[in-house]
Amino acid sequence: MKVLLVDDEDIVLKGLSKMIDWDKLDLDLCYLASSAEQAIEIIEKNHVDIIIYDITMEGMSGLDMLKYLNKKKMLEDKLVIILSGYQEFKYAQEAIKNNVFEYLTKPISRKNFAEVLASARDKLLINNNGEKKVGNKKVIFETVKQAQNYINEHFFDNIDFDDVSIDDYEKNLTRLIEIVKFSIDVDINNLIDNVLKQTAKKDAFQEHVFKKNIFSIYFEITNLLVENEVLIFNEDMKEKNKLNSFIEMQVWFHEQVNAVYLKLKEYKSQIKNDVIIKVKDYIDKNYAEQLTLHKMSAMAYMSPNYFCAVFKNRMGENLHDYILRIRMEKARELLLKKCYNIYEVAGMVSYNNARYFAEAFKKYYGVPPSAIKVE
Repeated sequence: MKVLLVDDEDIVLKGLSKMIDWDKLDLDLCYLASSAEQAIEIIEKNHVDIIIYDITMEGMSGLDMLKYLNKKKMLEDKLVIILSGYQEFKYAQEAIKNNVFEYLTKPISRKNFAEVLASARDKLLINNNGEKKVGNKKVIFETVKQAQNYINEHFFDNIDFDDVSIDDYEKNLTRLIEIVKFSIDVDINNLIDNVLKQTAKKDAFQEHVFKKNIFSIYFEITNLLVENEVLIFNEDMKEKNKLNSFIEMQVWFHEQVNAVYLKLKEYKSQIKNDVIIKVKDYIDKNYAEQLTLHKMSAMAYMSPNYFCAVFKNRMGENLHDYILRIRMEKARELLLKKCYNIYEVAGMVSYNNARYFAEAFKKYYGVPPSAIKVE
């Protein structure tokens, strides 16, 4: 099988070409290209089975090249393996939509690269010859469909899908993404299982299609971290090449989604705490002003009801009680200085009516403000 390797960095191109024992994998590295344009020219003039290229190159990008080749229907009998640096992982979802066989992140280990190449070779063997190696034996299939069914049955072996309906698939998927996005406090594990099984059933138990769609969902969920500037890349994505059964996929997907969910929940909780502390500090310094719920919640960019709940959870008392306490403590402090009249102190802690202030003070401390002045 003929392989084309594309990278605009000469040192990387040479390094990748020497990394693999191509003969051992029954692959023939026939072509090297230093640009997308050069790669397209090679593909148009020569037979190529596997194309490996960097997604970000000068001139035409690898993603643009992929779209061009798909549009020209030049990838129907080929497999594409994309290479990318960590910072470009956001392109992976788009790549998967364009029928990429595998997405590898740099730096690439020799073992991982070899495993992906072997997997690509086997897939092409099935498509071309109807045969597949199982252990040291070569299984011959009468049709390509029979070969694909063998792989799919092996991947989804012993999983009960009888109780799964795909009617509410889109609803469940949307809910899962929203729960993670907004850090809703619920157990998401049953929902994750439903999405996994519904995806498998929706994709007619085709392993490659199922994997492509699950990784696409994974990228959409992980991208929530990028949007919130919490994380740029999740290194566990490198382990996805080792997922050889539905059970392994299930365990991996649970771990990834829960990790994103908890990370976002922790991040948003910290933001809420920071905002509440900011509001608290404002109250402490501006207790003489009119401090309304509407004004305080607007400072925190929260609805009034939600702000009240978050404030009480963080401060241990509700907003009204906190403001009252700060004002009463400050009023007592001013009265003890014995240099202000009661009506002056009232105005200094936001009470326009001295009588009303005296009543509030007595209710809070059990004694009138005049009793404090004579202490």
